[in-house]
Amino acid sequence: MLDINLVKAIQSLSREVEPEQLVTVLWKIIDQYLIVTRIVVVLEEADNFFALASIPEQSSEQIDVDFNRVGIDQAKFEVPLSIIVEHQEILFLEKIGFPQAWHQDCYLQQHNPENFIICPLKDHEIKLGFIYLENYQGSDGLTPEVKNFLEIIAQQTAIAFINLQKHQSAIREIKQGATDLRAIIAEIVSKIGEEFFTACAFRLAEIFKADYIVVAELLEPNQTHAQTLAFLANKTFIQNFQYPLAETPSEILIKEGKYQQFYGLKKSFPQDKILVELAAESYWGMVATDSNGRCIGYIAIINTDRMEIPTPEAELILKIFTVKLGVELERKKTEKSLEQQIQKSLLLESIVQKIRSSLDKEQIFQTTVTQVGCNFGVSRCVIRNYINKPVSSVPLVAEYYTNDLLPLPKIEIPVMGNAYVEKILEQDQAIPSHNIYQDPLLQNVQHLYQALEIKSILAVRTSYQGKPNGIISLLQCDDFRTWTESEIQLLEAVATQVGIAIAHAQLLETETEQRYELHLSNVALAKAKRSSEGANQAKSQFIANMSHELRTPLNAILGFSQLMIGDSNLDPTQEEYLEIINNNGLHLLGLINNILDISKIEAGKMEVYAEHFSLDKLLTDLQEIFYLEAKAKDLELNLQINPQVPLLIATDLGKLRQILMNLLSNGIKFTTKGSVSLIVDYKEPKSIIFQVQDTGAGIDEAELNQLFQPFVQTRVGKNSGAGTGLGLAISYSLVQLLGGSLEVESVVGRGTTFVFCIQVDWDPITDPRRDCQTGGEQCLSYTKICHSSVDVESESSHTRHEDDLFLNSAKLSQKLTELSLMSQEWLQQLNYAAIAANDQEIYDLIHQIPEPYHNLADCLREMVHNFALEPIINSTSDLLNQKI
Repeated sequence: MLDINLVKAIQSLSREVEPEQLVTVLWKIIDQYLIVTRIVVVLEEADNFFALASIPEQSSEQIDVDFNRVGIDQAKFEVPLSIIVEHQEILFLEKIGFPQAWHQDCYLQQHNPENFIICPLKDHEIKLGFIYLENYQGSDGLTPEVKNFLEIIAQQTAIAFINLQKHQSAIREIKQGATDLRAIIAEIVSKIGEEFFTACAFRLAEIFKADYIVVAELLEPNQTHAQTLAFLANKTFIQNFQYPLAETPSEILIKEGKYQQFYGLKKSFPQDKILVELAAESYWGMVATDSNGRCIGYIAIINTDRMEIPTPEAELILKIFTVKLGVELERKKTEKSLEQQIQKSLLLESIVQKIRSSLDKEQIFQTTVTQVGCNFGVSRCVIRNYINKPVSSVPLVAEYYTNDLLPLPKIEIPVMGNAYVEKILEQDQAIPSHNIYQDPLLQNVQHLYQALEIKSILAVRTSYQGKPNGIISLLQCDDFRTWTESEIQLLEAVATQVGIAIAHAQLLETETEQRYELHLSNVALAKAKRSSEGANQAKSQFIANMSHELRTPLNAILGFSQLMIGDSNLDPTQEEYLEIINNNGLHLLGLINNILDISKIEAGKMEVYAEHFSLDKLLTDLQEIFYLEAKAKDLELNLQINPQVPLLIATDLGKLRQILMNLLSNGIKFTTKGSVSLIVDYKEPKSIIFQVQDTGAGIDEAELNQLFQPFVQTRVGKNSGAGTGLGLAISYSLVQLLGGSLEVESVVGRGTTFVFCIQVDWDPITDPRRDCQTGGEQCLSYTKICHSSVDVESESSHTRHEDDLFLNSAKLSQKLTELSLMSQEWLQQLNYAAIAANDQEIYDLIHQIPEPYHNLADCLREMVHNFALEPIINSTSDLLNQKI
């Protein structure tokens, strides 16, 4: 917010000699930079408050100051007065935050402001009153910059009112006389800066008819020297210069702090070379003070002959001019401070922009030292990085130095035991050392800095979120340097921005490293994946080859054993041996098929083939398959079907059949008494739920998490010695392929329930089950119970039930009726391949079956897969004999 235009506007406050104009200028400045609808300037005099001016809401181009020095009834203006008297600082208050008692305030009731801001009028310890602003733009707008702006405006306004009071007091003193000087005084007080200094000297020489007029300013910090602001010698201005005050009349004038007159200067002050050169004889002087009464300058009237003793009127005239001089010097000091703040802001902005233009730490470091070193005019500027672990250190990372110097040698600056560095790292405030030889913090490491020819140091840490990450040091090598407050504050501001920039750069560096590590990890994972896929393919190929090698002899074993079982010439012992061979072959067949299924699932080569089929037929077949096994263990085998379950559905028949067979087989295998139930239910939309319940031994809760992993068996399964631990793993994966999830609930000693739900397709218009949804008794026919007490109609129809329906030769032969449509040559090849148990040749012949006969092809594949070659041999032999 501080800019050149604002500085000029603030300067204009000092030009006003009337309160009305002063308040008008104040309004224009505030209205230009802030959103304000009312301003009231309140002055305090002898514990009474007066509204000096009140400007209501109107256009800033047509300001009409309502000047009315009226007393304020404190009871009617209680809230603002009580707040400012108590706090004496800028306060912003919103209507919604007023306590209930404040709503009774007469002023707030009359004007009903949404919010207001109160800014005290004071200069140092002098309190004048306050500025009251209504309808400010909101609490979000009260930024540090706005607050700084209001503080500067209020301070400058206070100074202006103090000076006005001084002027008015001085003018009242000379009103009765010297009326001819009013025009001169009005002219003088309206001028500022260099124009005032020269006009002051010229008018004083004219009024006092003096040979020499000196208008001077005391130099900080010790005020042992003065700087001429205007030196008029015989109506000619001499170029300004500095000079020491020791052993001069001006030294006594400054010490006494009041009007002084000296005569016989040649004898009294022979050491004052300037007075000697001027041949001066008389000296009148008066000091100029600031608003705190501190001497900051003086006016001296010097003559080559003895001047008359000044009259009270003459002293009064000189007093008016020195009062104005004090005003101008204080204004000059404030203006210089404002300009320094502007330069600081511009310099900081320039440095920050250059720092933030890159997120590379090395570039940030080098940009910082170059910018700071050049702007501060130091011999060297260095940045050290702060490393905390494993041992604290501050290595040099960037350096700026003037052309007459060489780079710093690689000297390690210790941290532990270095009081100066330790103190820097503890705080965000800069630590100046004007003379390293006299600084107690540098005693232990003074030899290091002396070796580097360093005389003065200004250092500050850089940090982020309260943690140090570096040190910026300004080094002066050519001479001792007194670091100013503005330089210290500027370096602290730069360090704050550098600390943030370093932290951001480190975060980016860390993120880049993490991304690179992630890239390397991804590359390694991709390589491992390719290697794994290759190994998996090799495993799958190995299993496929091995399964072919195993199935070839197994075909012969099962095929010939089945043929020999029907031979009537066998004695009972031979039949028993063949039954053992056949049973073990069937067990080996199950193992091979399970391993192949797991391999296909792991390789992602198991595909879903949806087809329409009768769900009732599938469930009835399963009931017949497991009937004798359940009867042998005296178990009830229950099949319950909800009448709403559709009759014809579309999904992968083979996979659904395999899932249900695995679950039913496990249920019967691990149940010694009670029942095994298959419950089928319907769920909208087009979902079928299957539940397999048993009353067996149950599964321990600790074993449930690993139940569906390959080759994992429960304790009961291991004790039974049956199975390989693949059935449930295969079922779990097949359910997922069908779009469902297999879940299990079990209680040890009470039984286990497996549940899964799959999506199916069906046509509600053509489905026969739809006709029975409104009937009562007919629907009950779909709930069937089969257990050991059920009468068997024909013992012969159940004498050859095996583990799979496809082993029933009579039923399988019915599925091969389409063989009669094939050529004799093809039938002859199929017959030879079945007799030789050559499954690969049979598969090749199946591929030759035309598309319209896909049911025949599917049936033959299932028979070969389950080594049911006898029906193929019988059917093909019968057809060949007929054609002959």
